[in-house]
Amino acid sequence: MGYGEYEGTLESFYVTDSNRVSYNYLKEALSGDLKSSQHFIYLYGPKNGGKTHLLTASIKAAQDRGFSTIAMDLSDYMDSAPVS
Repeated sequence: MGYGEYEGTLESFYVTDSNRVSYNYLKEALSGDLKSSQHFIYLYGPKNGGKTHLLTASIKAAQDRGFSTIAMDLSDYMDSAPVS
């Protein structure tokens, strides 16, 4: 499943104590003036913690407001990363 195929929204996200900070940060970033500041967000956490839902919902919300987005799965690049 690609990022664009998932239909999650911020409104349908189930907020828990463990993901509340990420959810609130993304909601605030997306509700503010995105043109006046750039946001780089590194989203991480345990498997099945809601990362894909938050990622795709944030992408959709930003695109709905006319912004360009990019999402990268960094695990695709782990084998080619230099060791240091």
